[in-house]
Amino acid sequence: RIAVDASGRHAVTHWKVLERFGGRAALVECDLETGRQHQIRAHMRFIRHPLIGDPVYGKGYNHPFSLPHLQGQALQAYKLQFTHPVTEERLVVQVPEAGYMAQALAALRDQCR
Repeated sequence: RIAVDASGRHAVTHWKVLERFGGRAALVECDLETGRQHQIRAHMRFIRHPLIGDPVYGKGYNHPFSLPHLQGQALQAYKLQFTHPVTEERLVVQVPEAGYMAQALAALRDQCR
């Protein structure tokens, strides 16, 4: 498990809340300046808001929701941007929301009405 530590490797994650679910969960967008292993998972745990379903960084945190469609941790990349190492062209790859993630969000919305 990676930990946030002042003597560790530099890693920067900017985040914003897009939607709140009853004060116990939120849909969050993360923008990474760096690309460290487990960066989002470690940073969200550090601020005491680990990902739902994360067996490593979410250990010890319980959420009151029933999310049978969630496969593992509630984390999905939807847009990746990077500079091509040879052509130096800026590339953007965007994917639609995964079906299981859409179902988990729908369940959260239903349970927080």
